Amino acid sequence: YGKPIIAWEVGVKTDISPLEWSLKNNLGVVPSKVINFDSGIFVRNASNSSLELWDFNSEAYILIETIALQDTADNIALSPDGSKIAVSFKNEDGIIEIWDVKSNKMIYSFKMNGWVGAIAFSPNGEELASTSYRKEMRFWNVATGQLKKSIPLEDDSRFSYGDFIYSPDGTKLAAQNNNWDFDIWDVTTGKVLYTLQAGEWTENLVFSPDGQFLASSERLPKEQIYNTIKLWDVNTGNLVMTLENNSIITTMSFSPDGKQLAVASHSDYPSPATIVLWDLTSGTIKQILNGHTMQINNLAYLSEGTIL
Repeated sequence: YGKPIIAWEVGVKTDISPLEWSLKNNLGVVPSKVINFDSGIFVRNASNSSLELWDFNSEAYILIETIALQDTADNIALSPDGSKIAVSFKNEDGIIEIWDVKSNKMIYSFKMNGWVGAIAFSPNGEELASTSYRKEMRFWNVATGQLKKSIPLEDDSRFSYGDFIYSPDGTKLAAQNNNWDFDIWDVTTGKVLYTLQAGEWTENLVFSPDGQFLASSERLPKEQIYNTIKLWDVNTGNLVMTLENNSIITTMSFSPDGKQLAVASHSDYPSPATIVLWDLTSGTIKQILNGHTMQINNLAYLSEGTIL
């Protein structure tokens, strides 16, 4: 909440002097799917039915432009190359708009049946997936605005309104469902490959860079504030590893080689946050990073895994 972004040098020592850029505005929580670390921009859902594009490459945090919307935004996704924004709204109209960042113009408008639950760009940015409350998943061609295919969902439990992400190669989708489990979808066939029963409150889905594994966190009942991290084999649906964490997990990120998992957590809001680096080969803690004074909402490895 208006706190610094910190860059850590991974694997050097525990007490690291962070590189900090102070936010000049209270920007609130910025979800990971609206941050593009290559271009150095992120999208903020403003309170006045508009989106704001910010440049975080500089110390000043420059507001690049503001996009005026028809209504209050609900789901927002930034394309992998940072050139387009997809947005749905907090109403039952089922409208999804695609905006061009450079021209600040809406280029396409899609129509779902009912309230949109989740949206996601494919890794190559050519496809947009969406779900609606009316038991439907649709795939759109971003270049033409045309509907590629529609998949009727079997029942309400298949509907996704939480984590909704493509695998790195774009062939699978991991979607949190109404039962707090998550489904692994085959994008080509439109079939559910596996339903993984991850726990009572599953969140923070993230694929490994090679797409072979999926990590999830499970928040236990309210009287217990710690999370369990689970590592799944995407090809078999089998649970590979369980890691116990001693506080509430807010976000996770795989290292580029997939051998390490960075996990951010805090004991309770607004307590200081900690990043734990897990060695996935041994299932042990490799390093603990302290420095954030409040909740961490996003993690990403830069360079070749040497900067987090």
